[in-house]
Amino acid sequence: MDEVNIYLNSFNASISAVGSMGDDCCRNISPQSDCCQRPGFGFFEKKFVMIIAVIILSILLTTYSLSYFGASGGSKQNIYVSAQPQKDQISVTGSAKTSIPPNLATAYLTISSQKETAKQAQEEAAEISEQVRSSLKGKGVTEEELETVSFSTSPVTKPWKHCPEDTPNCGNDDVIWDYKIIGYKTTHTLKLETDKTSKIGEYLDAAVAGGATSVGSVSFGLKDFTQEEVKGQLLVEAVKKAKSQAEKIATAAGSKLLKPIQISESYYSPYQQSYYGYDGMAKAVMAESAPTQISSSPIDISVSVSASFEIG
Repeated sequence: MDEVNIYLNSFNASISAVGSMGDDCCRNISPQSDCCQRPGFGFFEKKFVMIIAVIILSILLTTYSLSYFGASGGSKQNIYVSAQPQKDQISVTGSAKTSIPPNLATAYLTISSQKETAKQAQEEAAEISEQVRSSLKGKGVTEEELETVSFSTSPVTKPWKHCPEDTPNCGNDDVIWDYKIIGYKTTHTLKLETDKTSKIGEYLDAAVAGGATSVGSVSFGLKDFTQEEVKGQLLVEAVKKAKSQAEKIATAAGSKLLKPIQISESYYSPYQQSYYGYDGMAKAVMAESAPTQISSSPIDISVSVSASFEIG
């Protein structure tokens, strides 16, 4: 903006000079001369000079704009020059892993009811849901371990072929295919999440006995605080391995390992999946069937790091 101010000051000076032209004429030339005595002195001369001044200012501003903005369309071009020389460095990786038993089991229980009206379907689903909860609590499941994850009521339809009202005995070409509501279905899904992993099979049997119409897959994993604790331990081990590897490479190359420049990490902890299939037809033989046994195996956890170290 300093350049713009300089240009504007120059323009104002030009205008002031034009305004004082008549006075200078009378001071520098005899007052009796024609330039002072003639009425309207300098009108056309002043106008001409002002036009010239405007043209000059336009040229100056255009020159400033081209010097300030890039030729690519208006954005100011910034050039950055790094004063830091490129550092000699080496890049390595390190990893650590372990296996620990899961301490969290998750299962999804579905209760569904189909009735003639939506209200009837919801009422029956609510009754069955309460029975399922009661059955689970009887086995030691707490209220905090149960959570509703979805609840919906929707119409149940079937294909309906019929004739138009004004043509009751229509031919096949005039038949209308439509859908007819034959009832309503309510579905309530509960999430069971417990740290008593060895009892998950017993809990699923209790849910089915209480009226659950289907049971989804069961997953085994780790609680959040357990994951963070194990991850922290593995991260320390992985970084130590990466640094040790870097020191070996630097020594072999006749250099000295200095400070780390950059370190990044990746973490992997898969969940185990087990499957417990159940449909409504199995309830009749529930009393005679053996308890469901669902076992889990240790979960593998791994951490890896990529690191760059400065050498000198």
